[in-house]
Amino acid sequence: MFEKRRCRMNVILVVLVVLCIVGYIFKLNSLTPSYYKVIRNVKLFELRSGISEDEHDDLLWLPSDNFNASHYIHSDNNSMIHEPKLQKDAFALSYPKTQILIVCHSAPSNFVRRDTIRETWGAKLDALPMSLVFLIGKTRDMEVQKKIDFESLMYKDILQEDFLDSYRTLSIKSVFMLKYLNYLVDDLRFPVRFVLKLDDDSYLNPLALFKFTSVASIHPMTIFGKALGPGSPVHRPGEIDEAKWTVPKYVYKEDIFPNAASGSGYLFDVEAGMCLYRKSLEVPLINLEDIFLTGLLRHKCGIHLRNNSKFHFLGLNVCQIRKTDILIHRVKKPAHMYLIHEILNGVSKCEAKEKGFQEDNISDATADADEKSDVLMSFKI
Repeated sequence: MFEKRRCRMNVILVVLVVLCIVGYIFKLNSLTPSYYKVIRNVKLFELRSGISEDEHDDLLWLPSDNFNASHYIHSDNNSMIHEPKLQKDAFALSYPKTQILIVCHSAPSNFVRRDTIRETWGAKLDALPMSLVFLIGKTRDMEVQKKIDFESLMYKDILQEDFLDSYRTLSIKSVFMLKYLNYLVDDLRFPVRFVLKLDDDSYLNPLALFKFTSVASIHPMTIFGKALGPGSPVHRPGEIDEAKWTVPKYVYKEDIFPNAASGSGYLFDVEAGMCLYRKSLEVPLINLEDIFLTGLLRHKCGIHLRNNSKFHFLGLNVCQIRKTDILIHRVKKPAHMYLIHEILNGVSKCEAKEKGFQEDNISDATADADEKSDVLMSFKI
């Protein structure tokens, strides 16, 4: 009798151990549901395009690459690995035509930058009819993907799409942004009127942006940002030291680019965005994202480009920042992002203790301006 009871207890104990193990595995998989989908899709991407992730570390497209965006975008399918949950339009009655979608382009591993944004200017969006999403691509790093899965579960602001994230695929990334806009337009719950694209090293002033939309609303089919200027010469590989700003002849045959806005940040209305998306599936890709979207596609759509001095694409001396400034680019250190946020919100004042940041910011901007004046174009409009 005693032996039977002990045997029964052992069986129950084994069953409990098995259930615990199964439960742990299920919980682990629930936190990382997309990793295996990412790996599968990476392999499919390589089969379709002939491009491996290692090759994507290169800055330029290869002659064997497919330059048709529709080859990568899957326009007829939902390709989102992680879909953000936009805040409900609680301000619809007060602001029925000013819902602004902010799409921050980020790299998969840039967790610190995304957290810094959430704790600074991103925290100001709740009081305005705006929604912020972070657009990222895929990574083969399992640990990074696990963190992304948890980040998406925690904040619900991650838009992870089905492409290999690298410098070379920035144009594809922007087309996925337009695809997401097209998806939202079909969803009547979110009456999006404007889209602001920016990089994750940019500080955005949400209130200044919101006020500016009253001006933007009377200029439909327009892109607002820092216009780079018309007549920019196309630099070929080997002509300049900065390879990422060169475009091979087999990618783009013309010798001059159309006028375009800096990719650090620009604003456009939904009507313009829908046309940009349609044309993106027809116009061959090039490796310069801002030239592709705000130059080539804009030209095909007949969209206007308006220069706005409140978009500072080369950074700005912290003591010169004003509450009317919309965007400051090249804020690469979290401490600088927090400092700008505190100054604009009256928590801190620009004093001598910030002198080091001013000098760093000015020197970086000056160096970039000198370099880009030779590389890209005249900034006079």
